[in-house]
Amino acid sequence: MEKIKNFCRETCGNVSKTGWIIVEIVVALILLVIVGFLLVKSGKDIWPFNNNPSEEEENYEISFDEEELERVFNNANDAVLSVEDVFNGQYENSVESATLFVNNTREVQVAVVFDNVEYSVEGAGEVSCGKFAFVSTRVPEVPGVINETLKSIFEDKVATDFMPGNIIPTYHTNLLFENAVLEEGVAKVYLKGDFAEEENSTCKKDLAITQIVETVSLFDTVDSVEVYQNLKKVN
Repeated sequence: MEKIKNFCRETCGNVSKTGWIIVEIVVALILLVIVGFLLVKSGKDIWPFNNNPSEEEENYEISFDEEELERVFNNANDAVLSVEDVFNGQYENSVESATLFVNNTREVQVAVVFDNVEYSVEGAGEVSCGKFAFVSTRVPEVPGVINETLKSIFEDKVATDFMPGNIIPTYHTNLLFENAVLEEGVAKVYLKGDFAEEENSTCKKDLAITQIVETVSLFDTVDSVEVYQNLKKVN
């Protein structure tokens, strides 16, 4: 820098202090630019001299973008889930679907039967050929909760810790639930198809009807329950 000053004194004459500061800044910037270009030429990536990512970094950014895009799409899918989607097992492990399930369902009690020789269930009820107890399940929070509750029985969506449990879908496989109608406190449950006709079929039929009647009777709006099979009253 002193050599530059001496050269300037000889060729430029007297230079003010401010002028020397400007000269020093300009020289420093020139040196920085030179060093930057030399480093870039040697393979160093220094902004602003080289703002092009390497091939490795390009691959990483593409991979990250794809992962991020997949995450966004998954979140979007969860955001538009319907209760039916959740009940059908879609996204069953996601936090969003679990939240949706809880917020859009209600807990109900469902009657199931059990072998009183092998199991002892507190608060069990007794009918002519067996015993029944109530277990909790969740159904969609929609108008017609009685229908949704009976659907959960016939579609085998009720879990129990004892056997035989929910015998309607496992034993009476040809019996289908159509709908339930509430008329002035009387719940009329309409079924189509046939009860199973095998060993102990009479008892199994009574137990299936018990499941229906005892389940529907729990609702406050129900005074009595009538079950119809192929439009013929069976109880």
